[in-house]
Formats: sequence, C-alpha cells, structure tokens
Amino acid sequence: MSPQTSPLPHIAFLGRTGAGKSSLINALIGADRQRVGVRPTTHASAMVLWGIEPQSVVLIDTPGLGEAGCADEVIEHTIDTLISAHLVVWVVPFPARDLDLDLRFLERLLGLDPDLPLVVVGSGVDRVSRGFDGQRFDPDGPDGSATQLRDWGRYLQGHLARLGRDDALILCSAGEFADDLERQYNLEHLSSELARHLPVASQRALTGHARAILGAKATVAVAIAATAAAMLAIVPVPLADVIPITAVQIALVLVLASLHGRILTLEAIRALATPLAAAIGGPLLFEQLLKLVPGAGMLLAPGIAATVTAALGGITHALLRSDPPLTHRAIRQLTRATWQEAEAGRGQR
Repeated sequence: MSPQTSPLPHIAFLGRTGAGKSSLINALIGADRQRVGVRPTTHASAMVLWGIEPQSVVLIDTPGLGEAGCADEVIEHTIDTLISAHLVVWVVPFPARDLDLDLRFLERLLGLDPDLPLVVVGSGVDRVSRGFDGQRFDPDGPDGSATQLRDWGRYLQGHLARLGRDDALILCSAGEFADDLERQYNLEHLSSELARHLPVASQRALTGHARAILGAKATVAVAIAATAAAMLAIVPVPLADVIPITAVQIALVLVLASLHGRILTLEAIRALATPLAAAIGGPLLFEQLLKLVPGAGMLLAPGIAATVTAALGGITHALLRSDPPLTHRAIRQLTRATWQEAEAGRGQR
C-alpha cells in the first residue's frame, strides 16, 4: 500500500513515544489492530486500511520520537515515511508541555514539504478527570476539567502558531481499547476534520502516484537505452559507434519528453544541447580513445557508453520534471545539481 503501488491517501500519525498514536488508530477504525501498552510497542511504521467517506485511506502508525537508544534511527525512518504521506496527524499526549523535540521534527518536516496538511491532536484528555465514575467521559464536569483542557489547548495553539500554521487543534480521547466507549471523546470531530482534508490529500496522492509511475517508465527507458549503447560500443573501431550511440541517446531524450508530455521546441533543444554535450562529451571522448588501446576498448567502452547514456537519461528526466521552463540557465543549473547529487551518492557508497 505504498504511494508507488496505490493512489490511496496516506495519513501518518506522528508523535513521541507513548503519545497514544496506536490507541487513536484503533479507536478510529473500531478494532484493536495496533498493539498498545505502557512500553513502546510500535518499532516500525505499520499501515492500516480505513474506510472514511467517500473513500478508503491508509493510516500509518509511526514509531515514537525520542525513544531511548535509537532516537536518530527512528527520526530518519520516520522522515522517510512521512515524505510519502499526504496528511500528517501530530499527536500530543495530555498534559505534555515539553514540545521542543516535536517542534524541531515538525519544522524539519515542513521544511521538506511546506504545503503538507497537518492536524494537531491533543490525545488522552480523559486523564484530566480524576473522579471518573464509570460514566461516559465529560470534560465539562464539576472537577475543573474544562478549565485545564482550555488552558492546555491554548498552550498547544501557541506552539502551533510558531510553525506558521493555522491548522485545527482537536482535543480527544481514544480510551484504552477500541470499544472503550466510556473513555472515548471527540473522535467524531477528528474523523470529520480528516474528511475535510481528504480532497487535498487525495489530490496529493494521485499526483504522487502519477509521478511514481512516470519515474518507473523513465527508469525502464533509460535502462533500455543504456543497454543498447553498451552493445553498440562493443565495436572496436574508433568513432564507428558515435553515430548509432548518439541516435540512441537522441531517441531516449525524445521518449522521455513524450512521457512527460513536453514538446521540445527549437529553443528548448538548443538549451538542452550545450550543458548535456558538456556533461557527456568528456566521457564519450575517453571511450573513443580507449579503443586505440588493444583489448581495452572491448572491455571498458561498453560500460562507459552505458554509464554516459544512463547519466544523460537521468539528467534529462530531472530537467523535464522540473517546473522552470527549459531555458539555458535553468538547464545548466539543474544539470550541475544532478551531477553533484550523483557524485554524492557514489561517495556514500
């Protein structure tokens, strides 16, 4: 049910260890699907399918932030998960006030995706009522619960404003189990708020799914072209393979342009030609020089031709999926950035 294989909106529940994310998911779907307990029970992201009008969504239960001994790993794993989420529910347990870790994480997440829809949930508000007598939880009881919850809600709203967001804050309680109706509070409001964000989340999901499919098709096209270039480069005669390999590379650019629905005008072709020629010219020249060395051309030239063609396809794909128009300056900048990213990836390996 990843965004690459499913266009369903993904709603990720984010929060510190013990915030009540799993309990909240269980209460929403009406079944005890996620383990809950005193100790952390969610060590890796888990996905649950949930039907909410007018469609189904995928709820993602993420590991708690700040879990001792693996904080960095959890943060990186959660970031990777949330990059593909279309709506985030930030869960804060009552009466938490030390929110620095949560806020730093959210600031990082919103820095990656400033338009990401966000719903803030103050969970476990039934803890405010010490005189619970077995009746359904009432935050307006005579024990001052309403005042305490109102003050805590204002505190959360203040920190939410620090993020520059005006998303809704919902105070609710999930109870201990999915059928713990006496302790559950305001879940209908939470469901309606998620439904309100659903059109935007759905659009984001469809867009992401389409991009994933496009990326997969582009990867196949690049792989085919790289293989063809490698086969053509087997010819041991210098310069004999230049024209056919160039034809393969031109065909690859045209195929990628067609996949992106882009029409390459003469201006765009001229703008593409200079930085791409500069990027691949050196390696191609080296490949031709290798053929002057007996045996070396047969062994190394195919690999160089395949690598250069794959790089050309990667750069072209990055250029075509970018929002700026294909001007000479924009293409030069994107080409440089693509090569730097590729170099960084090779350095990490």
